[in-house]
Amino acid sequence: MDLLKFRPIVQLAFLLFAILGVVGVGMTGFIYPFFFCYACPYAVASCPIGILEHSVIDMKGNLWAGLQLLAYLLAGFAVVGLLFGRAACGWACPIGFLQDMIDIPRRGILKNKNEWTKIRGPGKFLKFAKYGFLVFVPISTYISNELFYTRFCPVGFMTGTLPTLILFPGEWEVAPGPDFYIKIGTTIFFLLSAVAIGRFWCRFMCPIGAGFGPFNKFSLFRVEVSDKCVDCGMCTKACPMAVDPSVEHRSAECIICGKCVSACKFDACKLTINPVATRRRMGGPPKKRGEVIQRDITKEDEELMERIQREQEEEKKDISDDEDIGGDDDAEE
Repeated sequence: MDLLKFRPIVQLAFLLFAILGVVGVGMTGFIYPFFFCYACPYAVASCPIGILEHSVIDMKGNLWAGLQLLAYLLAGFAVVGLLFGRAACGWACPIGFLQDMIDIPRRGILKNKNEWTKIRGPGKFLKFAKYGFLVFVPISTYISNELFYTRFCPVGFMTGTLPTLILFPGEWEVAPGPDFYIKIGTTIFFLLSAVAIGRFWCRFMCPIGAGFGPFNKFSLFRVEVSDKCVDCGMCTKACPMAVDPSVEHRSAECIICGKCVSACKFDACKLTINPVATRRRMGGPPKKRGEVIQRDITKEDEELMERIQREQEEEKKDISDDEDIGGDDDAEE
């Protein structure tokens, strides 16, 4: 069964859950396990980042009240994280869903021209930027004594400000202030970066993803690779987060979306629920980058590997031809 067929349906279901206010459901007191602004006219829960900011402000006035709010947030994160790891990013987050929708035409147009963000490119280091944003949120809130991050958050603009503008324009009785234009700028940046690089926000900028990432090491729901792996690289190529599942066991970058499982032709990648923590391949020894695990290769495996190699070579040739055509056009101009 190809789980990828169901993932868009699950993502859409979570989006509908996020806006249950459309059918009259009020604020529930819960916290979304993903990025979604509670300023949305139909929101039914709170944004984790907003709760973090409010807890810091509350602690300055009433330490106990702020700590209680922070404990509520951390407890919710721990429950979701220990069960599902970062799967909320791959299966529930509406912002991830939006990027996946952008990624469909992007892949068709750009093909693999953004390979600089893959394993060995700048993306290897830029992925740590989101942890900086996670630390920045409480520090900036404490110093400014306001919801500083919220002032320029593009997610807040897309899920809160923009829907309010469209559905309830009468609520805007005064001219927008500087924060409004800052959010427009960050939203444009978000959209352009999503077009240029798949899941850019998730990979480099999302503080919620940074919070869930470490739980991948302990979560029940995860991706595992068996000793059937022949290191064909198809899982890495399919991964929107530039993870190599055969090497990066339980990576904090993995959003457990299942694309590697669908891409694997050898039935080596599995989505599994396993309470036993391990950094090893299922049924095999640990593997280092560049190391090939020897196993018996059947004739069918060899034929499949040859077909995969031919497809990869044809794809590289197509990309090279496109670049040559583009160069000729530039020369003619």
